[in-house]
Amino acid sequence: MDFVNARGHAVQIVSPRHDGAPRARRPVRVTLTDIMPTLRMSIPDPIDLSAWPPHTSTTIDDVVVEGLSMHRVADLLGTPCDWTTTTSQVGCARVVLCRVSAVVHDGDEPIALVDCAAGHIGADWTHVRLIDRISVAHKGTFRVLGDGSTAHARPDRPAPVDGAEVSLPRDLQLGDLLIVPCPSSVAPASREPAARRAPAAQV
Repeated sequence: MDFVNARGHAVQIVSPRHDGAPRARRPVRVTLTDIMPTLRMSIPDPIDLSAWPPHTSTTIDDVVVEGLSMHRVADLLGTPCDWTTTTSQVGCARVVLCRVSAVVHDGDEPIALVDCAAGHIGADWTHVRLIDRISVAHKGTFRVLGDGSTAHARPDRPAPVDGAEVSLPRDLQLGDLLIVPCPSSVAPASREPAARRAPAAQV
């Protein structure tokens, strides 16, 4: 058990217990940019559009939702940012933008600390993407944790899943901007379209 300071916040890192049994890992889909990361300089990493809001597209360093650059949203509104689409009535209707506040190398699996309550925002972390920077490093597995800078309790969000294992470039660094889709948990009749920075207590 270790402690690390991340932008003024003492974060407790609890390493998983090793009982001798190998830990099962999900199958990894290998893409051309995984094999040759330098290709990211000219083509974007593949994206599963079914996991993202309608009218989502990608560039080599950005995700565009409904014609709006998400890294530009982060520049204007800051992070963490909970962005809700204006048109989606079913499926994914939200994305969350957050920044890496620290990368902790803890044994074989590094930990990425982010400035949102990572396990409490209803995100599908298997689809997280690095934007606003083109990395030509091979990908590795990180465990994503909130850095403690935002409140965690949200009665309207799913149960916490802190410590999600994600695939991100191995050169992940302080300040990197991440975007992750959030499956809709709000009924269409009650959804209020918004594109805003959510208060720290909400993300």
